[in-house]
Amino acid sequence: MTSKNQDFVDGDIDLLIAGHKYRVHKAILSENSEVFADLFALADPHTNSPEEIATVELHDDEEPFKILLHSLYGHDTLDLADKYNIEVKSLHAKLVPFIQRDWPDTLAAWDAMEAHLAALEAKLQEDLKNPAYREDPNTTDVLDTILPEPASVIRFSTQYKPVPAWPLPRYLPAALYHLARLPPYVDVDDPGMNIGIYWDFNEIVRSAKRELLTRRQLMCLMIGIDNLRLNSARFAFEGFPTAVAEDGMASEAEKRVILKWWTEVGMKKILGPYEMPDPLARMRELTEELRTSAALLEGASSEFRERVRVVIDKERQKIWNDVVEGETFSLYMFFYPD
Repeated sequence: MTSKNQDFVDGDIDLLIAGHKYRVHKAILSENSEVFADLFALADPHTNSPEEIATVELHDDEEPFKILLHSLYGHDTLDLADKYNIEVKSLHAKLVPFIQRDWPDTLAAWDAMEAHLAALEAKLQEDLKNPAYREDPNTTDVLDTILPEPASVIRFSTQYKPVPAWPLPRYLPAALYHLARLPPYVDVDDPGMNIGIYWDFNEIVRSAKRELLTRRQLMCLMIGIDNLRLNSARFAFEGFPTAVAEDGMASEAEKRVILKWWTEVGMKKILGPYEMPDPLARMRELTEELRTSAALLEGASSEFRERVRVVIDKERQKIWNDVVEGETFSLYMFFYPD
């Protein structure tokens, strides 16, 4: 079969990787790599016609090789650059802006990205209801085929960097946050984890390649998950109730309405039953509910609800600041060797 992502009909050589063929142009790859130039010079077409395309089999992992091809063709890692003798600095500089776009360092940009991903997921859910879409070999049924994978980005951040490396790459905290909210059983390279009672086949789930991470990177990830849970619980049980109780303009009746809603709705959203922490998403949902909940609209004034929204938004911003400044994941220790 030929990969739809790199199937150039005017290509003049096929690269065979993990059973998939990538039809590419000798000139483009040879221009960037002496190794490719030598491979193509030695390639034997094994054909009876000069018009037929030669095939070169490569024994590499398919996913990073696809990204390498994208970079060589001017699209959106470095794992294969050394092997094929491609100049690393220029490739690194070319990739970073695309990575930064996918993993923003401001909360506003993160929220915009989340809205975009939600729209993509909703469209994919609708497409999957169409039998013709599901049967088309050129379509996808998972978001992973069109969205970036976080562990690869985390690994990328440590390649060709001095130790220690500071300041942090701007894209690193967002990638860690996303990885922290993914369940441990959604692993690209361990299908045995992706079955059983944990897997919801009606839900489009993102996955990750945690095996790419070093022991120290995994330690930072675990510290971050623990900090996200701890800070969420502290806000749920202490920060929010205290802020409501100390509001000097709301009536006691309004406060009881808000605190009842927080106990029944807010705490459940922030602390469970979700398996992994995602306080940024849960708090955003709560600020929307403050504007739409019938019980709140009836029992608390719009002015008080707006002040409550500000309390939640300030906590969201604090959580984000702790993430991007390296506090949540203890990133001061990230770049030191294991």
